[in-house]
Amino acid sequence: MIAGFESGSVSNITLNHFKPMKPNPNSLCVDASCIWNPWIMEYRAVDTTTHKIILHSPKFPQGTNNIGEFLAIVDCLRYLQKNNLDKIIYSDSQVAIDRIKSKKIKTTLKHSPQTKLLLEKLQEAIIRLKTHDFHTKILKRETTIRWEIPADYNRK
Repeated sequence: MIAGFESGSVSNITLNHFKPMKPNPNSLCVDASCIWNPWIMEYRAVDTTTHKIILHSPKFPQGTNNIGEFLAIVDCLRYLQKNNLDKIIYSDSQVAIDRIKSKKIKTTLKHSPQTKLLLEKLQEAIIRLKTHDFHTKILKRETTIRWEIPADYNRK
């Protein structure tokens, strides 16, 4: 049985049979905003239930959405660990989740004065992942089923 669906024959499935799973209220959602790649980039984490902003990055003059999504998760992990909180993290980026798991990142972002701080932060994030143990669940938020993630910037 597929999570979020009632059992039954495929021919009988209608929109009424679909039951989206509610996100765990004890969670945070992360998202990044970068209209073009590379471009001005920022990211944030919000409480899934209240939508209160928990953390927000500065605007980086040049970045990519994938880097922002990755850093949002890392900063969220750091926040949870620092505050001794046990919460789930939701992200709508499978790429970022996979990079967190592998503790590696690939980017074609070139070193320049505009990317210096961001690339330093990225390097620090990778080192942090490799030197700290995190036991936080990081789950994919299916935006095609659950609409946009609460941390979304609504700039599409």
